Amino acid sequence: MVRSNDSTRKLKKLWQGFDENEKTVILFLAYTSPPASIDILSSIIRATAVVTLNLLEQLRKKRVVNESKECGKGYYFLSDTSLRDFIITIVPLNETKHILKDLLNICSSDVPEGHDRTLVLGELYWHLGDTGSGLEYIKKAADLLYRRGEKEKASAYYSYALKNFTEYGLEDTKPGEFLDSVLMEFVKAGHLLPLEDQVNLLTKAQEVARHHKEWGTLTKITLAMGQLFKENNQLDQALLFFNDAWKLAESTGDHDTLRTVVLRISDSLFWKGRISEAIERYERVVGNLEEFGDDEATLKSGAMLGWCYVICGRVSRGLGMIDAIRARAESFHLDGAFILASVVKALSLMEVRRVSEVESCLEVVLSSTPFVDDHYLLSALYGCLAYACSVRQQYEKAFEWHKKLSEH
Repeated sequence: MVRSNDSTRKLKKLWQGFDENEKTVILFLAYTSPPASIDILSSIIRATAVVTLNLLEQLRKKRVVNESKECGKGYYFLSDTSLRDFIITIVPLNETKHILKDLLNICSSDVPEGHDRTLVLGELYWHLGDTGSGLEYIKKAADLLYRRGEKEKASAYYSYALKNFTEYGLEDTKPGEFLDSVLMEFVKAGHLLPLEDQVNLLTKAQEVARHHKEWGTLTKITLAMGQLFKENNQLDQALLFFNDAWKLAESTGDHDTLRTVVLRISDSLFWKGRISEAIERYERVVGNLEEFGDDEATLKSGAMLGWCYVICGRVSRGLGMIDAIRARAESFHLDGAFILASVVKALSLMEVRRVSEVESCLEVVLSSTPFVDDHYLLSALYGCLAYACSVRQQYEKAFEWHKKLSEH
């Protein structure tokens, strides 16, 4: 964020004019998720509600804080966002560290157990750079943030926890937290790491899980390793890990994970051209009962399997699977899975000569989802639309889609 020297000087002067209690309240509001209740704010400055209200009123007059209308009376947030940015990015940590540590001690002892306390402690430990017991709170806060949809912040917490587990050799003293952090990091941001780093991290996680006999977690990590190789077009290597995950899931009797594994195996077999084998492997586990997960990779694999059924002439089951997955992806706001399932449906409709339905299926994608940035999906999407328009003798429209296809 670019800030003028004049603006910085004004904020510095404003910050230096606050007394210790005011700085404590402002720091708390700056470093935690808003809004904060009057009860918590009274606890952190160890004052009565009346004294705290008077302090907040003075800050309100200075246009520093405001009362939250959404949460009702008694809940406050930092209204001056430039001051918050100044505190977090400009004010040196050594100026605020003693207050943050006091906040940490007060919250640990005085704030009641619950989600709010976990989030506050996680945030404070994260900003203070804790590498000990605070990692547990950082990990728990990351879990809460992820479930609330704050995935970017959750990713920062998971990355921090993971970095410290590996740097300080804590993976063997806290294996559960370490393995959870590895898995969650890969769910959200593993693709941002170089391939070699991803393989090394997952290999380390496998060793830790095997050493501590965390068989369920070992299965999930082995599955993640297979998915990693699949996404990097190393299908033979991917199948080796998927088959290992299959054996682990079978040995532990984990049918839910086994169903997820078989979808990934079938997807990989499809890309190797072994389509009937993909269906046979899937039906060996699932039979006639269709159940789908709620993660993007599994839903994408399910959509590809639906296409396998269509190619093999089992059209009703195949299109039924694809439609169910499209609906599930849409309800969970998993845009990547929804887009893939829509393109697969269009290809399936073309396979059975129901070309008139292709355009309406794909126009939903173009009008209601974010920009498609997958080169191959976009090629398939434009190609399907061009073909559908050509069949209907709408040649000018078909030409426009072909033009998009050549330009994207």
